[in-house]
Amino acid sequence: MPETIAHLKKLILKEQPTDTFLGYVYKQGKYQEAIDKCMEEVRAGINLEKTFLIMGKSCQKLGRIKEAMDSLIKSINLNKENANYEAQYSLANLYNKTKQYAKAYRLYREVDQGTNLSKTPVIHSQLSYCLYQMRRYNRAECEASTALYYD
Repeated sequence: MPETIAHLKKLILKEQPTDTFLGYVYKQGKYQEAIDKCMEEVRAGINLEKTFLIMGKSCQKLGRIKEAMDSLIKSINLNKENANYEAQYSLANLYNKTKQYAKAYRLYREVDQGTNLSKTPVIHSQLSYCLYQMRRYNRAECEASTALYYD
């Protein structure tokens, strides 16, 4: 199996150095290996925005919440002009999980306004949940209704 992965890595690295191989390792559920590879990429300065995204998502899967948040924030901050909605959504989920509802709400709203997720029930359900936790019941009800409408 390690020979197969090494061979696959060589083939993939010819095309897209960071995205594909790190994404492959992450999708295989090899989160610690993905983090280790990400650290190598960070030291080499290769495709940092995507590298920090994958590192953050891998840390999240391993329950290393603080590290996950730090990596996702780095990913977002590397390219403020072109929003990294995947990193923002992942970070919003972590804020939600750690009961930082105002921060989660802000990021969910940015994702909602910047992507085509505005017509999906998931984003509105998340917004509704945050608003409810912040005791903004009328707004929470509106978001819940929107989620039901798009469901």
